Formats: sequence, C-alpha cells, structure tokens
Amino acid sequence: MASLQALDTFLFHGINHGLANPVFDAAIPYASGNALFYPLLLAVAVFVIWRWQRRGWAFVLLAILAALVASNWVCGPLKDLIERPRPFVTMTDVRLLAGNGSGSHAMPSCHAANWGALVVVTWMFFRRTWRFMVPLALLVGFSRVYTGVHYPSDVLAGFILGGVSTWMLIRALEWLWQALGRIAFPALWARCPSLYRDIPPRPEWLTNEASRVSWRHAAWVLMLGLLIERLVYIASGTIELSEDEAYQWMWSQRLDWAYYSKPPLIAWLQWLGTNLWGDTTFGVRFMSPVLALLCNVLVWCFVRKRTDERTAFWVVAAFAVTPLFAVGGVLLTVDAPTVLFYTAAAMAMWKAMEQDSTQWWAFAGVAAALGFLSKFFSPFLWAGLFLFLAFNRSYRHQLRRPGPWLALFMNVAAAFPVLYWNITHDWVTVTHLKERGGLDGSAHLNFATLGEFAGSITGLLNPVFFIAAAFAMWGWFRMKEKPALLSFLVCMSAPVFAVYLALSVQAKAQPNWIAPAAPMLFLFAAIWWHLRAKNGARMPARWLAAGFILGLPAVIFIHDTGLMKKAVRIDLKPGADPLCRVRGGSDLARVMEEQRLKLEQETGVPTFLLADHYGRASLMNFYNPAARTMLPERQLSYVLSADKPQNQYWFWPTYTSRTGENAIFVRQGAVEKKAPKRLREEFEQVQSLGIFKIRHEGAVCQQVQIFACHGLRPLPGTPPVHAPVGSLQASASADSRAE
Repeated sequence: MASLQALDTFLFHGINHGLANPVFDAAIPYASGNALFYPLLLAVAVFVIWRWQRRGWAFVLLAILAALVASNWVCGPLKDLIERPRPFVTMTDVRLLAGNGSGSHAMPSCHAANWGALVVVTWMFFRRTWRFMVPLALLVGFSRVYTGVHYPSDVLAGFILGGVSTWMLIRALEWLWQALGRIAFPALWARCPSLYRDIPPRPEWLTNEASRVSWRHAAWVLMLGLLIERLVYIASGTIELSEDEAYQWMWSQRLDWAYYSKPPLIAWLQWLGTNLWGDTTFGVRFMSPVLALLCNVLVWCFVRKRTDERTAFWVVAAFAVTPLFAVGGVLLTVDAPTVLFYTAAAMAMWKAMEQDSTQWWAFAGVAAALGFLSKFFSPFLWAGLFLFLAFNRSYRHQLRRPGPWLALFMNVAAAFPVLYWNITHDWVTVTHLKERGGLDGSAHLNFATLGEFAGSITGLLNPVFFIAAAFAMWGWFRMKEKPALLSFLVCMSAPVFAVYLALSVQAKAQPNWIAPAAPMLFLFAAIWWHLRAKNGARMPARWLAAGFILGLPAVIFIHDTGLMKKAVRIDLKPGADPLCRVRGGSDLARVMEEQRLKLEQETGVPTFLLADHYGRASLMNFYNPAARTMLPERQLSYVLSADKPQNQYWFWPTYTSRTGENAIFVRQGAVEKKAPKRLREEFEQVQSLGIFKIRHEGAVCQQVQIFACHGLRPLPGTPPVHAPVGSLQASASADSRAE
C-alpha cells in the first residue's frame, strides 16, 4: 500500500506541478466545472429527445438515473467509508486551482464516476460515441488532478465504479423491462421493445386497450413516485420547518376547538403525524405528501372519467411541475388540507348533480365540513354552487331536493365548535381576518399590490399553464353553448380569484390564498384543451410541453436552491433565496440556547427566551430540546407581550409569573437597533449582544439581533395568565418556571 501511495503521490505531483503552465491554468479548470455545463447538457438532452423521440427519452432518463446512482449511491457512501483526505489537506505544496469539493473526501472522484457513467450509457445506446466521450471523460479526470483536488487513483476508481455500476444498472433495468414492460405498459413496450437497443416497434401490440392500460399504470407509478420522493425529501433535512409550521406544531401540543387565526384541523393533522413519527420535521410534515397523494387520486379519477387515461396522466403530471402544488405537497400548512377538501367537495357536488344522488351530496357535505375546519373557505364553495345553479336551469331542480341542504347543514354544523371558541374568546378570529384582509381601515386603491399579487399568482401556477388557462377562459366566454361541466368549474374557481384580486387592491394579499380554487381552474383548462385536441388542434400538446420545460427546472430549484449554484453558478443572496424561510430554525434555537445558558451561568438567575414574532418563538420551542420537553405543561420560549391579542401565545401561559428572572430576546434584522420600548419597560436592564448570523449548512440564511434582559419587573397592568377556554386537554400550569 505504501508503494501505491508513493506512486499516486508521484503521479499527482507530475500532473499538478510538472505540467503546470499559464495556458493550462486558465483553461483546465473549465473542464472541471463551469457555468455553461448544465445549460449545454440540457440543450443536448432536448436535441436527443427531438431527434430520437421515445428512444431519446429513454437515453436521457437512464443517463440521469445512472449519474445519480454512481454519484449518490456508490461514490458518496464509499467516500464516507474510505475517508481519504484530498491532496491539499495532507500536502502543503498543492496548486489548488478549483473548488475543494466542499471539504468532502477524495476517494473515489464523483466527477469521474459521473463521466464514467455517461460514457457507458451513451456507448450502450449509440456505439460510436466512445470516440468523443472517452476523450471528454479523460479531460475531466485530468482536470481533477491538475487543479489539485484529487489523486490519479481517485479518478481511476471513479471511472471504474461509474462505468461498472451503470452497465449493471441498465442491464438490470432491461431485464425488468422485458419481464414486466409488456404486462404493465404494453403500448409503451410495443413502441420501445428495448430500453437501449435499437429494435423496431411491435405494431401488433398497439391496441386501444393496451394504450389505456399503459397510461393508467403510468399514472399510478407517477403518483406513488411523487409520494415517495416527497417523503424522502422531507426526511432528508434539505429544509427545516417554516415559522408557520412550527407555530401550528405549538397548537398541536395544546389541542383546542379553534385558534387565534385558523380552525383546528391543521393542529389535529400535525398531532397525528407527530404521534406516528415523533416531534420531528418528518412527523410534522408527514401528512402533507399523503394529502397531496389523495388530491392527485381525486383529480386523476375525475379527469379520466370525463376525458381519457392519457389526459388524466398529463393533468397529474402538470400538477407536479406547478410550483404551488409542488410546494403544497411538502409543507404542511392550512392550504394542504383545504385544497384537498375543497377539491373533493366540488367534485362530489358535480357527481351528485350528474347522478341526482343524495349520497354524493352527503359526501360533499363531509368534505365541505372538513374544508371549513381547515380554513374558512367553504363559503366560496357554496357561492360557486349557487352561482352555477343561477345560470343553469337544467340543474336548478337540485335546490328542491334534500341533498344540497343536507350538505349545507353538515358544513354549518362543523362551524359550531369554531363559533363557540370565538364566542368565548371575544371573536378574536373575526378581528384578525378583518385586519388580515385590510378591511379594518378606510377603503383605498393600491394598484401596486394588485400587480404584485397577480404576478405572484402567475409564477406559482406556472406561467405557461396559467396563460393556457386564461386562453381557455376566453374560449369558454366565446362559446355559444357552454358545456355544463366547464361552467361548473368556472363557477368553482373564478369567484375566488375575483374576490382576492379585489382585496389585493385594498391591501397586500398572499398568492397562496387562491390555492384551494387552483385545482378547479386547472381541471377547467385541461378539459377545455382536451376538447380542442379532439378536434385536431396541436396547441394543447405545445402548451403542455412548454409548461414542463419551464416548470420542471423551477420545481427542482425550488426544492433545493443550492442546485442553482452547482448548475449555473448562481448564488442566491439570503433575501432572494425562497428557502431561507425554511432554513436556519435549528441554528437560531442553538444560538439562543447558548446565550441563555451563558447568561444563566453568569448571573445564577433562571433565564427564559423571548422573541419579537410568534414564528421565531415557535422555532425555538421546536428545535430546542430543553424547550420541547417542557411542553405542553410548561414553556421556555415566549412572544413579547402586547396590549391585545396578536397571536395564539396570548391565550397560553405568559412569562408574567417569572418576576425577577432574566431573558434572552431576539428580533430579526441585520442592523443593530435600540431594544423595543416594551422590552425596556418590562426589564430593569436590557443590553444588546450584537448581530448574529444564522446559518444552514454553513451558509448564512438570516441575521438577528439578540438582547440580554436582566430582572423582569412586576407588571401590575399586565393581564393575568390566560387559561385556554374550551380546551380539549388540561391547560398549562400558571407557574411555567423553567428548571
């Protein structure tokens, strides 16, 4: 081994130093990585698909899979197992011309493994490609040594592992395709009898039934694949909890009939997830991919009955590359259950009118009730139904039947627990909703907020699909005889968009507010364009392709914005990176706990945590083990007190009973400012500890200012500890002193 190491070091020095020259120093690092690589790779993939159609798709998908397997499943684990340091770590004379691989280990080289995989997969599809692929791979391998980040043996091992793993992978997939392809996807197998060999199609297998079976099974594979991918993603730690998720996790620790701003279902869902998987990020978010799967199944069933299996598959796929639905399948906010139950209720209503069925009206009532317990959105559902019945006489007789009124009664019954909670809490939710919608002040027009809202909706709904839906809406308006189903879907979606567009002129509106109605808009557009396609129009396929070309990369980058830096060398700043909102919670909790323990040790006085916002207080309660284990009986992290209710913390035990204790207070901001007036009034002494950078995997995602607060004063004018009224479990102790 010593002689091999000596040879490896000798070869490394010969390349890294012996071949050094200004031309190589300028050119060779580009072979190791540059901003044009991934765009060029995308262009090549598009050309291959355009030139070879289905075989091109097979090549691109297998190349991506082979690179992922070689890099993440073969080389990654081996790096951690072997733990060989990179040359510049152990030697002082290395000429380091490129990145250091983020400090990861050297053996084997993932760059070399990826290129070994690409060489093999292109050779298996197109035999002559070795003539230019092998020289390219060797150039990349040479660059990894020349730039000082790998030994020659690292590169050689990477080439061998990437090539062998890819050959084994494709051979195994080919065997599975021959064994199962003609059964599971007969039409696709008939068009592409081999994954990589150029074999003529089998037209005798291309029947209508084979096509239906293939698209049906493809839809199930897609939906189950999305479920697995989302579960793996939330378990990976790529993102942490958002402030709202942590806040609603606090609700789940103290179950109630309603909360300051929302109905109770989100807390019940989080309670279910965390009781299955523990108080972890995975447990908090577990129900979101499950709800997304149920919504996909509903959409697929609804569309396939009214169009065909192929259209149903592509509608589900379109949902997957639409940012609003993609994010909704990962984050567990109130939108996730609301979208599901609004969609389910609307579909059940149409089914009830279609079949004149009281049973389906009962299903609609259950879904509407659950939707109301998710978010106060069901009034839009009924407004849309009555609007549809007002303009469609052939369905108006439903109002003389018991079904609609049974469903409405079930929806109203679900509102009673929420109403009771608000009655006992001074109608605080109503006040909050008025303030949130900008209805508590005088009327005014602000077209800047309207433009921002409209632009945000367009982006979240995938600009291509949103414009296609707008074209469909225009086409529907021009139709002389409007199909009842299209009119129903318009009535279930358009009022929501109209109301929130109107509200956005009054005050800043959030684009996710329209989320529950978005599936109805997409279903309307899908069915309208399907009718056009049946008449021979080519535009539907073009809109779909353009939507995927734009939406798929957007969804991938939204899930991990760090890929933008790797792919196109774009390093987003914290303010521009959307994932900063779901990163840094654990580091914030760690920094705050360190400061709390430090102050407690210096003074010998019990110390608790304070925040300027309920989201930061909730993140500290979740990610701080000391705080998490105290709940629900006691509490360590609080929100700064206020004169009136501003969040759910108002109704829980406050820190007013901690007279004489110290606190560590945090506020968001990159500029040091004076402590809030209320904080200075409540404590004898408040001292700024400075600006702290909050990080995620080493990258700064936000900055906060931290204060040390000494001696909580008695607060005679402060309201007493608020015990939850109507709680489903025992209220927290008034003495919430941290031990």
